[in-house]
Amino acid sequence: LEEVVDARGASLALAQEVFPGVCDAVEELHGACDPPLIHRDLKPQNIIVAPAGLFLIDFGIARRFREKAETDTVRFGTRAYAPPEQYGFGQTDVRSDIYALGGILWYCLTGDDPSASLAPHEVSERVGERLSSVICKAMAFDPAERFQSAAELARAFREAVGEAPDTAKDSAPIAAGDARLADEERGSGFFRTHLLGVVRNVVLLMIALACIPQAWQ
Repeated sequence: LEEVVDARGASLALAQEVFPGVCDAVEELHGACDPPLIHRDLKPQNIIVAPAGLFLIDFGIARRFREKAETDTVRFGTRAYAPPEQYGFGQTDVRSDIYALGGILWYCLTGDDPSASLAPHEVSERVGERLSSVICKAMAFDPAERFQSAAELARAFREAVGEAPDTAKDSAPIAAGDARLADEERGSGFFRTHLLGVVRNVVLLMIALACIPQAWQ
């Protein structure tokens, strides 16, 4: 994604093309394990935009949510996209990835990494009031004040730019959700034999391997 933004420039059109697919991918990740698997290092460099679809990579610091834990045992991440709880203010959960998604939306629109020092009025001046409200809510300090799922954030983004959900999905050629929908319509199932199916299966295998240490403990 970083290379795409460098080549094409940040814009609303690029955000409309890419961001819903990123949210779809994160929603799939959170639903892959129970308790949810949290990426914890979502950033432009870890999002692959390819003709076959959109993919998340680098699960090196991904972790599973622990219901009774107060903080994460290991605190890592990219400062610009990592939420406060990832640095000792609480335990990370799916809303921690929502915080990072807010930063990714800002990056798609402006080409800049997000900064904790940005005031809401500065965000509004650069991206407009409606998109500013989406970004500021996604990146709220308190997780309870953020969107509670990637799907909810995607809906808010589409509403902010005036897109109907069905139209938005039809017009996003590189969204991971499009590939999944096409699979279902063709009746081919999730595990296709062509390249996209192989890549998705490898990603699922990586997720499963990330869950093994916790299951062993």
